[in-house]
Amino acid sequence: MNSVTHSDQSTRLLMTPEMAENILEERNGRNRKISKELVRRISRDIKNDRWIFNGQPIIFDDEGHLIDGQHRLTAIARSGKAVETLVVSGIEDKKAFHTIDHGKPRTFGCNLSADKISNYNANCPTRNRPPLITTTNRRSKRKSARSASHPRGPT
Repeated sequence: MNSVTHSDQSTRLLMTPEMAENILEERNGRNRKISKELVRRISRDIKNDRWIFNGQPIIFDDEGHLIDGQHRLTAIARSGKAVETLVVSGIEDKKAFHTIDHGKPRTFGCNLSADKISNYNANCPTRNRPPLITTTNRRSKRKSARSASHPRGPT
């Protein structure tokens, strides 16, 4: 097996709001537009001590540019609280930026399933999902389901 040498480094550190602001001002140039709702949610979790260190890193390329983590850093800056995070720097391949955040998002149901909770769909809260109303369409005699909050109402 061939040995590969890279200059990538990872560090686990306490990211302060001041550090986060500095990174956002000095090193954030090519990231997507900020999602205010995502920043609000992360910031709220940080303020309420619900933010969990999960090993997902803040990532910098080999020139020091931020390539992943702007929402978390913005939330840290806005929360006024420091959080523990992993920082990876020195990513050399510029194409790496285009491969970040392309995985399938994990749903609440996926998390329940991973925690071995049986019948996890029935255990999911329906607060954000309107109930489905099943009716029979008289013209086609087929059953159809439409949300009660659908613009044209249930079928």
